[in-house]
Order: sequence, then C-alpha cells, then structure tokens
Amino acid sequence: MNIVEQIVALADKQAHTEGFFDRKKGKYAYRKVEGPITLDKIAKHLDGSQPLGMYMTDNGKSPCLVFDFDDHDKEGIAIAPTITVARALDALGVPHLIFRSGGGHGYHIWMFFEQAMSQDALWKASKDILALVDEDHARYVPVASGKLNQKKLDARGKLSHIEHGVEVLPKGDENQNVAIPCSRASVPMRLVSSGSIVSLEECSLDDLTLEFVPVASAEVAPADMGAANEDAAFDCYIKNFDVNDYAKWGGAGIGLVAAFGKGPRADWAHERWLEWTKTSDKYRRGDEDQWKAFKPKKYSPLSFWRIATRHGYKGPWPGKKASAGDISDFNEEWALMNVNGKVEFLNTTSGDVSNTDSFYLLTKPDEGVRNRWLSSPRRRQFNGYTFAAPEYEGDKWNLFRGWPVEPTNGDASLFEKYVVEMLCYGDQELAHWVMTFIADAIQQPWSPRPGAGLALRGPQGSGKSFLGKCVKAALGNLALEVTNSDRVTQQFNDMLVGKTALLCEEAFFTGSPQQQLMLKNLITADDWTFEPKNRKTFTTPNIFRIIATTNNSQAVAIDNDDRRWTIIESKPACPHSPTSRASYEWWAPYYSLIRDDPGAVLRYLLDYKVDKALISFPYLTDAKGEDKITSDPLLQVLVHMVETGTCPDDLRGDGRVASAAVYEAVKERGGRWLTSQSLANDLRKRFGAQTARNCIKVKRIEWRPDGNGVITPIITKRTDRDGLQMPPLGELRAMVSAVTGQAHEGPEAWIAYEPDTAVHLAADPNGGDADDLEQYLERQIVMDQGKVVEADIPF
Repeated sequence: MNIVEQIVALADKQAHTEGFFDRKKGKYAYRKVEGPITLDKIAKHLDGSQPLGMYMTDNGKSPCLVFDFDDHDKEGIAIAPTITVARALDALGVPHLIFRSGGGHGYHIWMFFEQAMSQDALWKASKDILALVDEDHARYVPVASGKLNQKKLDARGKLSHIEHGVEVLPKGDENQNVAIPCSRASVPMRLVSSGSIVSLEECSLDDLTLEFVPVASAEVAPADMGAANEDAAFDCYIKNFDVNDYAKWGGAGIGLVAAFGKGPRADWAHERWLEWTKTSDKYRRGDEDQWKAFKPKKYSPLSFWRIATRHGYKGPWPGKKASAGDISDFNEEWALMNVNGKVEFLNTTSGDVSNTDSFYLLTKPDEGVRNRWLSSPRRRQFNGYTFAAPEYEGDKWNLFRGWPVEPTNGDASLFEKYVVEMLCYGDQELAHWVMTFIADAIQQPWSPRPGAGLALRGPQGSGKSFLGKCVKAALGNLALEVTNSDRVTQQFNDMLVGKTALLCEEAFFTGSPQQQLMLKNLITADDWTFEPKNRKTFTTPNIFRIIATTNNSQAVAIDNDDRRWTIIESKPACPHSPTSRASYEWWAPYYSLIRDDPGAVLRYLLDYKVDKALISFPYLTDAKGEDKITSDPLLQVLVHMVETGTCPDDLRGDGRVASAAVYEAVKERGGRWLTSQSLANDLRKRFGAQTARNCIKVKRIEWRPDGNGVITPIITKRTDRDGLQMPPLGELRAMVSAVTGQAHEGPEAWIAYEPDTAVHLAADPNGGDADDLEQYLERQIVMDQGKVVEADIPF
C-alpha cells in the first residue's frame, strides 16, 4: 500500500470529491461524490486523469492535520516558510509528510494521528507547534485563510516582524474537503541537508513513510518515572542522531535540555549526552562545554519523549493522569457554553467567561485534567444563557444564582420611614408605588421589566441615593451602580450581564438623543441583546429595573406623553449641613441598618404585597410635570401662552399665531425642530390647533428718536403669514395641564400680544420723557402684501 492509499484509508468512507476546472470562476474546484474512494479511482488520481479530494473529518474529529502554505500570486514565497516549519517539526519529534500543492506553487505539510482529534484540539496543536518555530524577525500563526510574508509595523510605523499566516486544515464545523496529494502538479517532497544548507526536493512515494504523531501510552508523575524508564527512553531517543555528524550533537543536546535542563535530572541528562558524544572519533577535549550554550527554543519538553517513542520506546511519559475525582472537580468549576454556535467557557464559581485562548491559558497547569474533561461525556455544557427562577431546568445557564443575603426578622422600620416620610413626604400612594417597584425587583428579579422606571432628583445630602443603597444591600451583585452612561450605552455591554437593577447616579438624565433612546429601551423593551467583547452576542428577556438619581434640577428628558418615568423630588430631611459631622451622625442609624442587617430590609421587601399592574405605569408627580416642561421647549412656550393669555406676535389677540413666530419662540428655549412646518404639525396633532391664514409675524422692533428726540417704537411686521388658530384659551389650558399635571392660572380669553412699549422703559435713554412716548405707539410701519402702509394696531 503506497502513501496515497494509506492517506485515503484515513478519509471519510461515505463520500469524497472530484476535481474539475470551474470555467465560470476561472479556477480549480471540487464537487461532492457519494461513496468511498476505490483503488481504480486512486489510479486515475495518480495519473492525473481525475484528481480527487477527501473529507478529513467525521463527527467533528479528524486523524489528519494539514499546514497549507499558499502562494496565490506565484511569487515563490511559500518554499522558505515550508522548510522552516518542517525543520521545526523534525526538532519537535513530530513526523510529517511534505507535498507540493496541486497548483504547483504552494506546499502542504501533513501530520497524522492514530486516534482522531477534535478540531479544537487540532487547532491548539497547530498554535503550539507554530509558536515553537524559531526564526529571527518572523512569527508563524495558524489562520483560517493563509497569507504568508505579511509585514507588521510597530507603533512608530517601522517594520516589527514578518508574519506568516499558515492555513490550517480542517477548519470550521462542517466536513472539510482537502485535495489528495500527488495529482496535477502535486508531488512528494523531502528535506535535504548539505552542510548548513537545507533545501526541499522532489522524491518518490517509496521514499516516504507514514508515521503517526507519537503520544504517551501512559502518563505518570515525573517523580515516579524512575531511572530505568528515562535510560530506556534515552537509548531510543539518541537513535535519531548520527554521533559521527558533529552538527547533530547540538540537536540531541537541546532536546535533552528542553526535557531535563531545569529539573532534578539535569545532571543525568548532561552525563548521558557526554557519554554519547565521546563514542565518536570527532570528540575533542572541550566539546563538553557546548552543553552550557544549549537553548531549547525549537524544542518543547515533550520533544524528547516523542522522538524516543518514534524510535521504539514503549514506556510512560512524564505527566499526571487525570483521575475521575480530578475531572469531577474540574466539572464543578467549568462549563462549556455553546452560544449561537460559538464556544466559550464559563467558570461557574466566579461567573467569569473566557474564550478558547484564555481558557487554555488559565487551565494550563491542569492541562491533563482539562483535556480529559473536554472529551468526557459528563462534561457540563449549556446552550446559551438565561435569567430565570431558581427552579429552571432548561438547557441554558441560569444567570440567577440566588440572593446574596439571607432574610432575617430584624427591624426594618427605618427603611419604611425613609421611603414613606422622607422620600415620598407622607404621600401614601406614592410610597406604595415605590415599595411595589422595589419589592418586585427583590421578590422576582428574573421577571420581565415592569415597564416604568424611577428617577429621583434633589440637592446633595437630601438622601435620594439611600434608596439605591438599600436595593444594593438586598440584591448584592444583581444590582449595578452606574455613574457613567457611556458604560451602559457602549457597544460592548457585558457589564450588564446578570444584573436586574441598574442604579444610575448622575448617569443619564438630559443626555444625547442616543442615550435617551437607550434608556427608553432599557425600561420598555421586551428583550435585551448582550454583546460581550470578543464573545458571541446573546439575547435574554429584559429584566432591568432603573433607579436614576441626580443633583440636577431636571431628572430625565421625557416626552409629553411619557409612560415610563415616576419622578420624585427628594427634599432634605436632615436638618444639618450635608458635609457636617452632625449630618453623618443623623444618617448613621440608616446606614447601619443596611450594613449590619441587610436581611431585615430583604425580609420586609420579600413580604411586601406586589401589584404588578401598578408599576406597569408611572406615578404622576409635580416633579414629573416640571421635568416635562423642562424637557420640552414647545411645552414651555405653551405654558407661557396659557399663563399670559397671549400668542407670540398675536397683536390682534384672537389666538392666531404665525408658524414662524412659534418656531422662533421654541428655538429660543432650545427646541430643535427641523422646520416651522413640522412644529405646526405637532401643535395640530397634540393640541388641537387649526390651520389659519393672515397671521401676524413681527419682523423686528426698532426704537428710533423722532424730530423732538423722543424714542419711538417702530414695528415692522407682516400680516399675511400662514399659521395656526389655537383652541379657546380655556381648552388649551386644560390640555396643557393634563400634560404637566399642574394647574396654570391666567386670563379667561386670548388677549393681544404686547411688545416692549414706553411703559416698559424707566426713562428715555436720550433724555426724553417716558410718558410722551405713548403718543407715538400707533405710528407703525406695516409690511402688508409687500407694501408699506399705515395701520392702527391695538395693543
């Protein structure tokens, strides 16, 4: 059986592939063919009449590992990296075969395993091997799509090193096709040494031997290896080196240093190597000093044992065989997570999640146990994450791990006093809403978001933050304190994973529209997608409860029809200065409660009767009405209109207002509507305004002295502007009050808008008499249909 037949024997027997030139794509391709590869097909493959490919994997495992060195641009860049890696494999004791690729410009290095390995294990082996390739100013890394000879620059833009991306097969979760060697331009190759020069040359198939990568038949603790096993291993290992080839002495010694150089058997290894070198006629006094210069860069501690096994050693390798107890303990600590097809590892003790690279580094001291655990049928595995009740028994990892404290029968009356008397200043209905909101989060932190959030605003020292401290004491790490909104609204939001209460101090409030939208979604979205950095995204039901606190006069930016926020103004309850010692002592009993007996607060909230429907809508407070006005420049203008009984520029007093006049008034208060028309549409929709014609728009008011030196107001205006007829003043006042939740006093009917007149001036700045100005107020320059006319406009 030739080498190609031996390789094919390792392939999938159910199907294979046949090569053909795809004229549409302009390149060689392969199509699937059902059935095994027969000897007749192998013969056609070798004579080039029908090149074949084979499937390397079966149930996610493969007995083959291939390094693919591509040279797509036919520049000859593949041969040097191939030689370098092949030499490193020789040094590591890893048997391999080399073939030129079917295209004739790249190379494939094949390695074989007697027991098929998972793709994760093969990928790790690739990383370990390529990391040991020693070449000045070059690095070799495994990649899914190969790219050799890539220049990497440092922070200053200077060349740091050359990176060779070596494509590794198999890759991906599907069955991997690979071209079978020795068809088209593919031929067998081997390394040839001539002095210090190593080259790659063609050879015949008969020159090659398929060997499996050596693995330990058994593992024992290093202390239990015994001198007999080490001597037997050395006798086999040294067969790999020609004692009469002086250049081989270094390779033999370096392999020994890698295995024993820093251990208790270092002297033994040195003596055995020295005895061996002295059997050569080329030995000269002083050659023993070479040992001191040996640095095992290209060798791993297992290189010695692999080479020994290849040359007949049958004994154990040093290591630690994982016991059933070790695997059970590892299984208690770790779980494999399948998150939408991507694997990561969860430390179930700490809750930390690691990607594959980090997991292998963290568990390297227990490598043997880890590898046995990965292949164990008892390995814990979950298909993603959820946040559910303690009795959940599904296939996902439940992020809820219980309450951090035990409930006690302690006295929680101070907590009740704080909420009812200090925070809600005796409003029993508001206090019941607040207690229900918090108790719901405590009793069922896994339940869907209530649909409303709580915002507290007030001066420093008013006690508004104490509520969040109580929630944190009862929920522990299920509550997250946030002081920077960017941490919540950023793309990578893994800090929110496993949290049910977000305690936002000075975090959101009147921020950007993007942050406001994010905050709305936190309160009302049914689901929430988490995007941890370097991990797979996943979605769970939205369980967030938001408590926001601020020292600002405005708690949050809200809409007129807001159905999300209960806003409370926190008034100072402590009679002392917030920074005084007396204030500290006044608050001390409250903070002692949550520090010394948080279980009392937990018990109180666990026993509180929750009305879920109550907190699906916010509680309307005066503070919320004020925040609505502060949040909405249009509402500010409307409040001014219903309290003064005037519309901007409405000199007639009939409730007609030019769209441009309202637009300017809103813009002065920070409004950002795109156009006056869009603002007018908003007034029609929300406040019942009707389209009107011939509305007044004051262009400007100028104060000019007349011939007698008296300051006279000159109003330039237009009376032909499109605008709105506002509802009767009483109706509009009722609509505005419904939005703000406040009563607004003012005239019973619309009155004329009054611009500044002499009445508003203390004196004529030019020395004239202020009373004399009134006689000139009827002199107006009026722009009507493009013509300047005189008109009497009542004020």
